[in-house]
Amino acid sequence: MNNFMSRFLLFLIVFDLAIPPVKFLGSSIFALALLMAEYIFNPQRFKYIAHSIDYFKIPFLILYIIVLYSIFRVGIIEFTQFQFIGSLFKTVIILLTIVMYTGRYEKEKIINNVFYIFILNSLICFLAGTFPELLKIVYIFKPDVTLTTWITYRNAFLSGSGFFGIATAYSFALIALAIQNKKRKISVSFLLQILILMIAGIIAARTTFIGILVAWSIFTYYNTKQSIIITSSVAVFILIVVFSGIFEGIEAYTNWAFEMFINLFNSGSLSTSSTDHLGRMYFLPSSEWSFIVGDGLYTTNDGKYYMNTDAGYMRHLYFGGTPFLVLLFSFVFSFLLKSRNRNIVFLLLVVSLIFHIKGGFLLHNRVGFPLLLILCYYYGSRKNEIVKKSISHPTSI
Repeated sequence: MNNFMSRFLLFLIVFDLAIPPVKFLGSSIFALALLMAEYIFNPQRFKYIAHSIDYFKIPFLILYIIVLYSIFRVGIIEFTQFQFIGSLFKTVIILLTIVMYTGRYEKEKIINNVFYIFILNSLICFLAGTFPELLKIVYIFKPDVTLTTWITYRNAFLSGSGFFGIATAYSFALIALAIQNKKRKISVSFLLQILILMIAGIIAARTTFIGILVAWSIFTYYNTKQSIIITSSVAVFILIVVFSGIFEGIEAYTNWAFEMFINLFNSGSLSTSSTDHLGRMYFLPSSEWSFIVGDGLYTTNDGKYYMNTDAGYMRHLYFGGTPFLVLLFSFVFSFLLKSRNRNIVFLLLVVSLIFHIKGGFLLHNRVGFPLLLILCYYYGSRKNEIVKKSISHPTSI
């Protein structure tokens, strides 16, 4: 029962399902309520939460300042940005939930549960994407069932977040899997885990290639032979799937997933339609005021991106100017202050900064961002021997 609850709560926190009839709240608030009830009915558990509070207290303080600054900034223009302020309060709730969750469960159980819930959601994606009746059930827990795509499986994750958010989470899961097993001998079950997470992540969004690249680099740095085995196994699997004809219409999927590499081969340009679009999202503000304190706008009155840019840094710059970006970077790197494994935590934080180039990841992503906080705590609160040790394979569903 304890294992079930720890996994169930983590699933609610990380994937933030849109639970009817209050879909706008997200499932993380239900996880918070369940955790609070457990602490209230078992007061002795409060003594175990001190370490989590100590680790997160500085980031929480900076987040508090960010919220105050944001309220002040939008107040200047008649407080029209309710969506942005609401998103920040949701971040506060997520951080509180993570503090209570990490204080409740053992660290080894937490990292095992991370792999477990991602394998589970991958299987849900594969099944729901294949069987329409199951997909209808998944849609119940999504905030917008009108969201469609020609790749059915992209809609099949049991998550309240969109494609980009899910992909960032899978990227961190792959990186964590590489860190935990970088010196472990290759096994069939391990290769299967990698394949499942890679396939599901790429289905969500091609952003997952960032996580794959970082994970591959970790394997290569610690064990070149192991990296060659993993790379060869994945390549053979891809070739079998693409050329075997087992899956109908697989060419359209692979053309989309590997567009960057196809373009590189055909034209020598390592780009996709998404990267071309991203390049147009960065431009210099026309007003010095935007640099100094921002325009106080995150979205327009009709709900569209302000200045028609969805790039994370641009949206924050236009909202709160340079002070907001300074606070944002302070929040991110504050996790290093209490971290013992600073190299690993720094790597995770750098990846998060890269994700924010693409879209609003920091503070606003409801899947990848909570997982980042959990992994920072897991690695940051451990001694450096984690670099030298690996744990057993956690996922046996």
